This record gives sequence, C-alpha cells and structure tokens, in this order.
Amino acid sequence: MFTHFLVLSLITINFCICTSCNSKKNESKSSESSSIDSPNLSQRSLEELIPSNSVLAQKYMRSCAICHTNPDAKAPLVHATEWNTRIQEKGIDALIEHAKNGYNAMPAMGQCLDCTDEEMKALILFMANQE
Repeated sequence: MFTHFLVLSLITINFCICTSCNSKKNESKSSESSSIDSPNLSQRSLEELIPSNSVLAQKYMRSCAICHTNPDAKAPLVHATEWNTRIQEKGIDALIEHAKNGYNAMPAMGQCLDCTDEEMKALILFMANQE
C-alpha cells in the first residue's frame, strides 16, 4: 500500500514538474517534438509502473523511479521504446555495467547499493518493459 502511495506521489510530482516545463518549452518551440517515446505517465495504470516482484518494487521505488519517471532527468523513461534500442546496440551486460559503475549523470549502482547483478538486470528489463 505504501509503495503504491509513493509511486503515485512521485508520478504526481514528476507530472506537475514536467507539465510546467513542457508548457514553457511549448511556448518557445511549439513545433518541436519530444525525443522520448513514452506514453504519458499520468495515463498509465499504477501496476504498470512498478515491478510485480515486491523486493524489486521496493528497490525500484527508492533508487530507479526518481530519474526514470522524470523526463527532465534525461534518463530513459520506464517502458520507453528507447530501451529496446539500447539493449540491441549495447547489450544487457553493458547496461548492467553502466548501472553498476555509473554512466553520464547516473550514479554508480543507480543508488541501489544492495542490488545484485541479477536484480540490476531484472530492473533494467522491467524498465525496458521486457519483464
């Protein structure tokens, strides 16, 4: 129950922040399209936005969701199609290494210091909608 409340709170906060950012962007660049191919987070069911495994759900909510549900973070959004391209081009093992060691703005271990390699893989596959 708490996890669902936390997800809803994060989504609401991110949606409000992104809505105001997007309206400002739209005022200055009305014809520009988004490079992130992901459905509007407010239109998705809560169950789609968290892993079905309760342990992974807790780790996702405390570590991954903060950036991967916020378009302004520039991280690939949960269930965005760009994950498929990343997995095809780089491979799942390279993405796990990026998550473990940090990559661009992503901190090492994605701030999930107790995640195992298998959990990292499962979280990446969840975010890629390949769970």
